[in-house]
Amino acid sequence: MTPLRFSLCLLAPLAACNLGDRASGGDCPDDEFCSGDTPHGLHFEGATLGDTLIDLAPYPTLAGGTQDIRLTYDRGDGGLRPLDRPYLADDDGGAGVKVERTAGPVVTLRGVAGRSNYLRITDLDGALYDRKQLHGATLSEIRVLPTKSEQVTSADVVFAPGGRDVTVALFGETSGGAAMRTIDQSMELDFPGATRLSWDTLRLPALAVGRHPLAITVGDRPAASLDVEVVAAADDIVAQPVELPLLAGRVTSVCFSARAAARHIVGLSWTFTTDNGTAERSVITNCAAVKPDRLGTLNLTASAGGKTMIVSLSVAAAATARTAAEAADQPPAVLTTAGERAAAF
Repeated sequence: MTPLRFSLCLLAPLAACNLGDRASGGDCPDDEFCSGDTPHGLHFEGATLGDTLIDLAPYPTLAGGTQDIRLTYDRGDGGLRPLDRPYLADDDGGAGVKVERTAGPVVTLRGVAGRSNYLRITDLDGALYDRKQLHGATLSEIRVLPTKSEQVTSADVVFAPGGRDVTVALFGETSGGAAMRTIDQSMELDFPGATRLSWDTLRLPALAVGRHPLAITVGDRPAASLDVEVVAAADDIVAQPVELPLLAGRVTSVCFSARAAARHIVGLSWTFTTDNGTAERSVITNCAAVKPDRLGTLNLTASAGGKTMIVSLSVAAAATARTAAEAADQPPAVLTTAGERAAAF
């Protein structure tokens, strides 16, 4: 997981992210005449991100870049299937995104500007199947981030030696002005010896210590270069914030960052031990799945990159643990320091 995974639908239930107006509201919009062929509306499924565990698509489309929107619908049995009826795709003037082409149930959009407009999908007579407001964005920065295997709380990352998968993360600004993840499926990436796994993910070859340039051509911008920096060892380890107390008999994820000059190091091998219960490495490699077996204190030892840190965490019974509201009034038990280094455009 990575920081600043922001989407315009974050404040809504996750299932609402790709729903059209009919699908989310259940009724035909007041200013539309709707087709009876899609009474449950449409889903507008956009490109996903290589470093996310929770899918909040569709994300904004970068100005000058493209994004494929796959149209699916529910015939009434609860299962989604690709739109298999003839349709027209109308971009409502295309202030933020324009329809570039259609192929079967896929509408390819091109970003225009940091604005928004409706994508309207109608039958051949103009009756609405469904519509959704989609967003264009202007590029603000590019970062190289780990994929789903590591939790990072800093925008500033470097890498341990060896081969690994990385995500090239685009951030853009919409009319609201906030920086958020942005899509350009036509992005060009050039790194010697790398394999392209998806539109935003590369499998890099084994890399030695030093800086390795990654060439990027994105949106309507000229080609640019972003360094993938590889470091030899960690300077220290810090614990990421965790809500206390831990609960006896329950598993809590406790995560750490190994750092070089305050930058999070991606790709180290982590080990965890504890004097209270169990601590096992989770699928997120820099996080321990901790399960205390008694009340009091749990000492958790984390080691990576030649460094070790011990953090003491309080443990309570579930019935006497602080409520979420009480915990919200207290600062995190452990704070992390993060540098800021990204390619700004």
